[in-house]
Amino acid sequence: MWHIKNRLKAIFFSISFFIFVFHVHSLAQAGTISFEPPFICVQALDTFQVDIAVDSSTHGIHCFFVKVGFDRGIITMDTVVEGPLLPGSGSTFFFYKDTSGFYDIMSCILWPSNGFANGPGSLATMQLIAGNMPRITTLHFERAFLQDTLLDTIPAQRFDGLVIIMGPEGYHFGDANNDGTINVTDVVYLINYLFISGPEPVPLWIIGDVNCDEKVNVSDVVYLINYLFISGPEPCTPCE
Repeated sequence: MWHIKNRLKAIFFSISFFIFVFHVHSLAQAGTISFEPPFICVQALDTFQVDIAVDSSTHGIHCFFVKVGFDRGIITMDTVVEGPLLPGSGSTFFFYKDTSGFYDIMSCILWPSNGFANGPGSLATMQLIAGNMPRITTLHFERAFLQDTLLDTIPAQRFDGLVIIMGPEGYHFGDANNDGTINVTDVVYLINYLFISGPEPVPLWIIGDVNCDEKVNVSDVVYLINYLFISGPEPCTPCE
């Protein structure tokens, strides 16, 4: 009789545990994983930080894994430290490694085993070092996934980042030919670049992104024409 009672208790606790775990699993919700800030301007040789973060719609995170890439001739990784989001829900295992041109970064809540975290918050912070000349590189996720307490994948939309290393004079967005003045010659320069394979804006292609959407296309030409001829808004100045 005593053994039967103990078995019933064990079965009861097992059922309760699985009910709880599946309940936690049902709380997992898809969201976004991104670099914060998404757009950063730094001076040559600066040390700067970028977070790997999730938004407020991301729920039920038990583990994460990302493979981060960037142009190593432009910036270098100094170190990676764990963000506060997962440790706030339990003891964690955190790991990062340089693997074949990418950085693998991961963490998982170990105790309690059914612990989970909800966004928004930082999963990890990368400390990076800028190179010694004006350049631009994307920060991108070669891979990125989140997992719930059952280690099932939580779908997450990924957003890349952008790092601009500025020269001593800074950048004048809209001055596509870098002659010190924004005028009709910059419109012609952008048209040549976009439609007849002319040279890209100098000193970096991003100078032609006058509406700050992180692309150089015909909308920038229209934006610049509006600015010059019908008192439209000035070209954006993200690096200021």
